Formats: sequence, C-alpha cells, structure tokens
Amino acid sequence: MPIVASSNDGLASDRGIRVYQCFISNCAQQVNLALAKKLRWTTTSVNLLMRQNIRESYLKINPKDLAPRMVHDGDVITESIDIRSNIVS
Repeated sequence: MPIVASSNDGLASDRGIRVYQCFISNCAQQVNLALAKKLRWTTTSVNLLMRQNIRESYLKINPKDLAPRMVHDGDVITESIDIRSNIVS
C-alpha cells in the first residue's frame, strides 16, 4: 500500500479517518461506498476545478496533488484502489 510521508506536522497526531476528495471524482465515490459499509470518517472537499489541490496546505498532505487521499491515524494512503482494498479486507 503506498503510504507517503506528509510535511504537515499536524497529521502525525491526527486520529481516525479523513478522506480528501473532489465531489466529481469517480474514485472518490468508490472510496465513499467502501467506507459506508464499515467505518466512520470525515470528508474534506478538494475542488479540483478551483485548483485547491495545488494549494500549499493540500500539497503538505499530498505532494502529488491528486485526490482522493485518505489519512488514517496520521498515515497518508495515496491510491484509491489501496484505500478501497484496505477497507474491504
């Protein structure tokens, strides 16, 4: 599972699951469906049309500037297929 180091110091102490996603992303919707089956999570909207994914605050979470991303207990998981497969297993 691709896990990336974040330059956002606040994430290390972050507990629970937070999904950063764009409302028009099919990958994000698949992650939401998988999460809805088992877990509680918080969603943070990232509007790709307004280029929020290239803002410094988001790049600290995900230097590749893509969405969705999931932060689970401070770890950043980078690929939607990995997010879904870890939820299902």
